[in-house]
Amino acid sequence: NYRLGAQELSYQSNESTRRLDWRVQYGSREGAGVGLNYARLVNDQWAWGANVNAGPDNVDLVVNGLYSLTPQWHVGGSLGYLDRTDTYS
Repeated sequence: NYRLGAQELSYQSNESTRRLDWRVQYGSREGAGVGLNYARLVNDQWAWGANVNAGPDNVDLVVNGLYSLTPQWHVGGSLGYLDRTDTYS
């Protein structure tokens, strides 16, 4: 499913075991930016995903893992990287 707006081009796909969402944005104040969200169900107990956002003054990367002990109990972990330039005076 593609979408085109005044300041954004994006794509979204939702399947039973996979979700993908990416976007390219442009704003006169913020500049250009890209984003990606991906999630994958490996089996009934394991899933993983990644989130990436990058712009002229930031990079944000997060990788997630999830394990289901039972249908009601889940254990998750995340590893992230953030690099942001302060543009405020």
